[in-house]
Amino acid sequence: MEDNYKWLPQLENSIPKSAYGYGVSIYSIALEGWRRGLQLSFSNLYHKGSQKYVLKYTLSDGNNSVSFRHTRSSKVSTKAVNICVDKDLTKQYLKKAGVPTPEGKAFDKGTDFTELNKIAHEIGYPVTIKPVDGKGGKGVFGNINSDHDLNESIKYLIEDLGSENIIIEKYITGEDYRVFVVGEKAVGAFRRLPANVVGNGTDTIEKLLADKNAKRVEIPGMYKKPITITREVHKMLRSKGYTMKSVPSKGEFVALKTKNNVSSGGDPIEASHELTEEMKNIAVNAVKAVPGLVQAGVDLIVNHDENYGVVLEMNSKPSIRNHLYPMIGEAPDIPKELIDYYFPETINKGYVSDKPLFYFEYDPVKQLVLENNVKELLISNHPTGAFIVKKIHLLGSFKEDITINWLKKLFNRYKLHGSVEFLKTTSVELKITANEENYNEFIMELTNKKSKNIIVESFEIEDYNEPISIGFNLKESKALVKENKNLKKQLEKNRKELNKLKQQYSKKRILKFLKINKE
Repeated sequence: MEDNYKWLPQLENSIPKSAYGYGVSIYSIALEGWRRGLQLSFSNLYHKGSQKYVLKYTLSDGNNSVSFRHTRSSKVSTKAVNICVDKDLTKQYLKKAGVPTPEGKAFDKGTDFTELNKIAHEIGYPVTIKPVDGKGGKGVFGNINSDHDLNESIKYLIEDLGSENIIIEKYITGEDYRVFVVGEKAVGAFRRLPANVVGNGTDTIEKLLADKNAKRVEIPGMYKKPITITREVHKMLRSKGYTMKSVPSKGEFVALKTKNNVSSGGDPIEASHELTEEMKNIAVNAVKAVPGLVQAGVDLIVNHDENYGVVLEMNSKPSIRNHLYPMIGEAPDIPKELIDYYFPETINKGYVSDKPLFYFEYDPVKQLVLENNVKELLISNHPTGAFIVKKIHLLGSFKEDITINWLKKLFNRYKLHGSVEFLKTTSVELKITANEENYNEFIMELTNKKSKNIIVESFEIEDYNEPISIGFNLKESKALVKENKNLKKQLEKNRKELNKLKQQYSKKRILKFLKINKE
């Protein structure tokens, strides 16, 4: 798997791992606005459907405030949200506006199969069926070519997935795109490929998949989402005469699943350049067709050979993680486009400071807000001014709890930002930034620091160019965790040896006792 992608440089090392996956969409938009000097706060809302708290975040310039749930802003009307949730209603609005969409018809689970087969024949096979209110591609069955397959698929939707209302629509051949529209502009598009591997002429499918997953699960947008080996995978391979041990030829594309959804293992391929202005306008017109819908993700099928495109459905709260982290291509800057749209006065302002790039930790948001420990969490304003950025390696004698408290006080006293990591009990690494005056005073404090509990024997300073987290942040040390594990193993080994000696000693005493009594 070659690295032929280009992600947004301002997000590199700026997305905390706690925001990987679904949180990438939320965090990247909030970060963009916060870096431009907007005030940022997080609060929670109770979601009855999932019976848990979900995040709402608000950006404000003092006069204008915009709240978001995931990627959907408060400027999107409730009516628009309800229309997008109902796929049949969406089709009605699209048709009324003259936006191309597949011919289809909705029905409820009580409809007779004879009637359903009649609808399919009127539309003309092949057809697609899906739940009216489905999400994430769940329950979508495409390219159905017979009454038997149609009836079996409908039974599955009703009996296994509990679908109440279903759509039968014409199956359209072409490339599958997700287009993100803001206002009257298509700001990004990615093409979805089904889960796959590409042969190199040497490795087995099993090895190719293992190598691909090793990279895939570390991509922020697809974090811990490997391509899973299911019955469908084995069935797909058998249809081509392959097994997991087969070696495909160099450059051969081997599809492993039928669905294109990224959540099912598909590849997001940045594809804005593949769409003509005509196709982009179809997506823009689809959003305009729904009253109060100012932004949305539009699912578009495009047949390039015959130069036509149709809108399948729209999502008022689409994820942008696959736009930001494509497996191939250059990522579009959708967070920028959103903040430009809602806060146009910040367009030429840029970031408050470009050295260093600051970011905020996401863990407190999840722990405090999502767990309902606080109703609202206000993020400190983005730091302003000129900064010195350094990595400092302390050597000495450090008791972890005492050292942490000491460093916290220093961070507050000298208005430092950054992180602290214990590499060993005799080694601490700081990644910090401060203005020149505070930095110099902090270095003097380190130089003079010798006390009963903390001894700084020496320290090394080097330049540091990576993004810095605001405030005081204690990083978990892998080296220290490993050292503690080794110590625990040694203690356990010592304990077993001690017990063994005790048992041996006890046996000797028993034997001696028996010998005395025997005599």
